Amino acid sequence: MRVFAIVLFLIFSFQSWTKADDIRDFQIEGISVGDSALEYFSEVELNKNKQYYKNSKSKTFFLTNVYSSNFKKYDNIMFHFKDNDPEYIIHSIAGAIYFKDDGIKNIEDCMIQRKEIDTDFQKLFKNSVRTIKDNNPHEGDPTGNTFEHAVYYWFADTSVAFISCNDYSKSFGGNNHLKVAVVSSDLSYWLNNIAYD
Repeated sequence: MRVFAIVLFLIFSFQSWTKADDIRDFQIEGISVGDSALEYFSEVELNKNKQYYKNSKSKTFFLTNVYSSNFKKYDNIMFHFKDNDPEYIIHSIAGAIYFKDDGIKNIEDCMIQRKEIDTDFQKLFKNSVRTIKDNNPHEGDPTGNTFEHAVYYWFADTSVAFISCNDYSKSFGGNNHLKVAVVSSDLSYWLNNIAYD
């Protein structure tokens, strides 16, 4: 019963994000791709957990995680920004809900949640191309035991929205979680064509 209630909460919350096939209308905690993150957080907060991609020679983009007691639905939000951008324009936003005893307990619960959200996304993003990538190994885990189970919605400009269940190996570390994200066309191109070349 608890899982069903959480599913309903997530679905009805997600329905309020967007009415169009444009990721700029898609909001997580009231924040959208294309916004300046400085409207919501200080520069100190945005740089506190700043990271570049470890296996990439390119420093075009960096990511950061923000934790706030003001978040209503998520345990943390991850952003991507262009390096040396003084405006901190958001190129991706991803909300994470960690597995815990009073919510999503395990990967099985997460996949149930993902299925419910995916059904809703199919109605919202009718002009996108939907793909599923289950059991996708995480490139950063050399053991090959960390997996992402994701549903992607690709838009004409190559921007993307996705829902994923992330299952980390004990040796790799990290917190297992459900993620909902949107990624700009610029960042999507960089990730797929430049970051790991």
